[in-house]
Amino acid sequence: MEELNLKTNDSFLYLLPYGSMFDLTILRHQCKLFGLSDPIKKIKVDKKESCSYIFVHKKKVKNRNLSSNYKSVSNSLESYLHPSILSKNPKVQLLFVSIVFHKFSYRRKLKCQIFTNIIVKLYDVFFLIFFKRNIWVRFYLISSLRELSVRFIRDKTIFQKIVRMMMIKHFKNVFITTGPKEFLYRQDLFKKVRSDRIIDDLVERESKRKMISKKRIDEHIMNLIKEMMDDISYGMIQLTNVIFNIILNRIYKKIFVYNLENLYQVLEKKNTQIIYSPSHKSHMDYLLLSYILYRKGMMVPYIIAGINLNFWPIGFLLKKLGAVFIRRSFKKNEIYMRTFQKCFRYIMFSGRSIEYFIEGGRSRTGLLLNPKTGILSTIIKNFSKYQFENREFVIVPVHIMYDKVLELSTYVKELNGKPKEKEGFLKIFREIVKLNQLKSRFGYINFGNPIFLKDIILSKKKYRISNLNSRDHSSHFNQVIDKVSIKIMTSLNNSISINSVNLCSIVLSYISGNSLSIKTLTLQVQLYIDFLNHIPYSEGIVVPQKNSRDLVREFFLNQKFQLLAEMKDNLKIFLIKKNNMMLKYYKNNIMHLFILPSLILRIILIFQKIKIDKIYHQVFLILPIIKKEFFLNYSMKLISNQIDRTVEEFFNQKIVHFDSKNKKISLNEEKMTSINLFSKIIEEILCKYFIVLSFLNLKPIFNLNKIRLWIDFFFSYSFFRSIVIKDIIITFNKRNFFNLINILFQNNFLRKEKNLILVNQKSKKLYQIIFRLIPREIYLEIKSFEDSFKGFYEYSNEK
Repeated sequence: MEELNLKTNDSFLYLLPYGSMFDLTILRHQCKLFGLSDPIKKIKVDKKESCSYIFVHKKKVKNRNLSSNYKSVSNSLESYLHPSILSKNPKVQLLFVSIVFHKFSYRRKLKCQIFTNIIVKLYDVFFLIFFKRNIWVRFYLISSLRELSVRFIRDKTIFQKIVRMMMIKHFKNVFITTGPKEFLYRQDLFKKVRSDRIIDDLVERESKRKMISKKRIDEHIMNLIKEMMDDISYGMIQLTNVIFNIILNRIYKKIFVYNLENLYQVLEKKNTQIIYSPSHKSHMDYLLLSYILYRKGMMVPYIIAGINLNFWPIGFLLKKLGAVFIRRSFKKNEIYMRTFQKCFRYIMFSGRSIEYFIEGGRSRTGLLLNPKTGILSTIIKNFSKYQFENREFVIVPVHIMYDKVLELSTYVKELNGKPKEKEGFLKIFREIVKLNQLKSRFGYINFGNPIFLKDIILSKKKYRISNLNSRDHSSHFNQVIDKVSIKIMTSLNNSISINSVNLCSIVLSYISGNSLSIKTLTLQVQLYIDFLNHIPYSEGIVVPQKNSRDLVREFFLNQKFQLLAEMKDNLKIFLIKKNNMMLKYYKNNIMHLFILPSLILRIILIFQKIKIDKIYHQVFLILPIIKKEFFLNYSMKLISNQIDRTVEEFFNQKIVHFDSKNKKISLNEEKMTSINLFSKIIEEILCKYFIVLSFLNLKPIFNLNKIRLWIDFFFSYSFFRSIVIKDIIITFNKRNFFNLINILFQNNFLRKEKNLILVNQKSKKLYQIIFRLIPREIYLEIKSFEDSFKGFYEYSNEK
């Protein structure tokens, strides 16, 4: 209402799509709620009284080519341009009202039409009473009648054009809210899949190879479709909405939703299909996003989920809500692969939005996982192959954050070596019961900037969508997938919602056995808040508006530390190992926001006095690797400006001094506690890089098999004493180390020839810089480890 700038003292002429007393009742309620003029109020037109509302159609109609009725509506609107109205009520505004019921509009016809109409009316009354919150009213301010009278003199068809445009908006709203008229049903989907020529040839081939009947293979295909999905039930969606609303109100105090306008802007565009790509931290993500979309008046999407969730009753429920379960791997199973590809193609054709998790699984460490591009490549292949030229596919990244993650205690056990527990209803129920015992819980959903697939595919003029799948353009196809996946991951990092748990965790997780006072914690949290406010990481991040003291108190109440919540400055905080692991998870959620300032501060801390040029040089060499690994939102062309702004902020916060005579930056000795805590953020990353580079710089040429053996030996080595190295082993797995080596290749630190890896001078220079930035004890531990590996390698070669 604020966006339309509607004034309560103005009079309004309401234009409604259909002649429905239900719609009029709903409109009156909304007008009363917002202080607008009553639609029932009469307006005098040439000594006659007319209503303040006009129906475009007397009843709901199925045919959307409705221009035949626009002329009569236009004549009705013209009558309101009478001088008697314009002189007495110069501020009368024409307002179009789109009313959409969030329900499945399709109804079966019964033989008796009268009985059908009675059932429909009763259904509408039932829906209005029990599901009134699922009715969406959208206002569109067209213009004042005085302005329309001037436009009418120039263009006699102006009202027909306005009515047509508003009805198109209404149909768009209906589609946004309820989705396509019909869902994909399993039996219909089977017929479509089975009629495909490729599937038919495959069935023929498999029948001969396995010497079984085609009927048995058809049954197998039908069972695969049943395994993947079920017939979506709108009744189940509405029922789940009511039940889930009760459950969420018990579990969470509030769920915050940010930047929803990013989504609305996309939905307003013609022929757009949304693909939601959320971050994945908990099983709650599946239901929470669909719940929020439903409550905000948008269609419930198809959810691409892992087969591990297909257990009773969760699997049955999720299928009814639109889940499509897929196996983790199916490359060797051709029937499954082809069936899934065809099913997914029809899901894309349906027009309903899709939700899939690009990380592939839940993050156990709090960091974003490397993107899994299987579903993304299927989307891009279908988009290019089947020529969706008249439809725009838009990927909307969604960052979901919690101040209490449902399965965090399970994650900690798994990171400490406990085998992964099989998913089941009792396991999820136990976690929900635990979460229900907490006092302060919030959920945060932040919608990122939309990514338009067509723009990325056509970023190079010589390429067309139609030839993206051809063999000649396979390299471009892979580039498109990489570009889109990195853009999604970067956008997820750009759309983070910061909370009290994140901010306190990024301070407390670095005290490592030492104590920290409440006062120091509060000051450090305030430093981070000021930093994010003065140098925003991105436009999409949400920084808490509370002061640091309130945030620290909120954190202690969240953790049930009642004594610390009294906020006495002299109280000391000590951490046990279990709490430290949990804090590191929440710290990792927001660590990327402080990586660059922490790196700059670390360089100043090591060199004590340093010129800005030397900081540039070291950051330019290290940052490209960190940027690639952690999906950072920095442009290397503008990084010098970012460094200048960061150093200036440190100066304003009195963390550093600037010697104008020698043009050197030095540290403020009085702020050493804050400096050490801030610079610790980058330490673990630098140590990881040093471990890899230390091995690579032993020799100029390496065999790829030796690197694999070294990584295996590193993760199995049990004699490390350093807490930092132990944390690296827990936080980062073998795949992450291989990914780091791949990043070094991409940034020309390494070169590959057949099965050999060549180390160049650039890599040696990076090693020397990082060597100076890490603690001395890390170097000594890695030196000892390398001696152990050398002996192990010689022994394994002799064997």
